[in-house]
Amino acid sequence: MRQSDELALEIFQDLKRHFFDSEREYGYVSTIVGLFFHDLMIHFTGVLIHREASRDYGSDFIFPFVNQIYARRPFEIFDFPTKNSRLDGGFFSNLVKKAPLLPLGLGQAIPMSSGRDKLEKIMLSVLGFSHSWSEAYLARREEQIGYLSDVIYEICTKYSIGNSDEIISNWVRYVQVHTTSHQKKIPQHSVVLGTRCQLHNRKLAFNYLQQNKQVWGFTHGEVTNAVFDEPTFSYADCSFCTVLVDYGDPHSFGKFNSPLIEPKKVVRRTSATVKKIVSQTDSIDYFPKSSSRLLYIPTMYSANKLYGPFRNIEDEKYREWQKIILDNFPDLTVKTHPKSLVQWSYKCKTELRSLTECMSKYDGIILDYCSTASTLAFSTDRPILYFDLGLRNLTSVYKNDVKKRCHYIEVSTISDSERVKKEICETLKNQSRKSNTQMIKYSITTNSSNSILLDILQSNKHL
Repeated sequence: MRQSDELALEIFQDLKRHFFDSEREYGYVSTIVGLFFHDLMIHFTGVLIHREASRDYGSDFIFPFVNQIYARRPFEIFDFPTKNSRLDGGFFSNLVKKAPLLPLGLGQAIPMSSGRDKLEKIMLSVLGFSHSWSEAYLARREEQIGYLSDVIYEICTKYSIGNSDEIISNWVRYVQVHTTSHQKKIPQHSVVLGTRCQLHNRKLAFNYLQQNKQVWGFTHGEVTNAVFDEPTFSYADCSFCTVLVDYGDPHSFGKFNSPLIEPKKVVRRTSATVKKIVSQTDSIDYFPKSSSRLLYIPTMYSANKLYGPFRNIEDEKYREWQKIILDNFPDLTVKTHPKSLVQWSYKCKTELRSLTECMSKYDGIILDYCSTASTLAFSTDRPILYFDLGLRNLTSVYKNDVKKRCHYIEVSTISDSERVKKEICETLKNQSRKSNTQMIKYSITTNSSNSILLDILQSNKHL
């Protein structure tokens, strides 16, 4: 495990302790630590990562993210965005917001695949009330801001982070922008939300839960989120909802990803995208030792959006690693990440089609990150060479299944090009047949609801 991940896990445990301590005073869905858990993780793990980073990634960052200058000498910030353009729609959308057909609230980033799922999302947007900017209600707000200031001071002291007064001032202003001491009655009976990593969704979750209303929380990535044994899923993606909508069959959580607040109910669903492209087989072809039709699917460049644990690698080191990939497979094609914060600059072929369209056209796929793209790749019958750079922390069961699916290489030092080359040669020389049948249960379930939209509407009717 990387040192930055070890320190990030320590910060997670620190904040988790404060979450439960403050919960006894303010309640699970009223504590300031729970509301800003993700933002605090971003900020303080980002400080630790950036101050040791190999280079400066520029001045462009939005709090709670940081850059290297801030990480090494924190300074005061006064400009906090109070509006998100993604929350604003066109004329028709705004008209629907004012006169929703159902007492149903809608957050952001609700993940729906193509086909019927996408149609259901459109119907949701027509029937429900799309929340724009909102503030989270905090009981005894000023008292809680004081509590958070003490938590921040403790973290700064423990991890030798200077200028704690400036950091505390920044957080006080940030909290004041996003919270209120006046609770408004919510007319909607329930709300549907995407990832609770988004502060907008988390604020809505808190407001609804404090009024004992139903919160539908969707996971994303086309795979059950239980397979990622990472804190983010504990305090965001699998938490702060009464109904969790997850993919695939039920699976146990790991050491770090158990929800801070257990949902009352879990609804299973099938990934329509995986179901569309899946090709089950116990005899996948060998990975070609040489081919002009290899597809490399990297993760995104993160610039100043670095945080931990188990999230990403700084761009400079990732570029070094990708040079090794290109040296060993000079004729490959790259499918760059659509959300990458820095453009791909290597001279090689690039793939512009969607993954669902293009993956079957290649003789082999190269991966180095477990993501939505890898979930889709695992469901195909294409041979896969998977490089484990230590960027994700998978549960042991899922990791073993990934090893049965892929030609798996653990990379301890990404700068050791000769060792990586040797590992590639040995792996391709001693190949065995691989299977993808064990991967399907993580995305497709026989116990799924016929219609998530119908479940939501029926539940809303009985509230």
